[in-house]
Amino acid sequence: MAVTSPHGHRPFPSTVLDCPDPAGLARFYGAMLGWTVEVDPAPTWAEIKAGHGQTVFLQQVTDDVAPTCPGQDAPSRCTST
Repeated sequence: MAVTSPHGHRPFPSTVLDCPDPAGLARFYGAMLGWTVEVDPAPTWAEIKAGHGQTVFLQQVTDDVAPTCPGQDAPSRCTST
């Protein structure tokens, strides 16, 4: 269950990471940070949660191309909700 404020808003911004293996990446970061890992039954979505409420979501993107530097052939991206 997500931690929310009295107004229904999460007290922390959420971050969504695109990756080819959400479950594997969630287990890695969950173990490294000591956070709780939840993997969706369809392995296209996972999340790691801190005890204080911060959440990082991981979504499967099979055709994702890693960014290249310098250049914009595969530009860097950042999404925060």
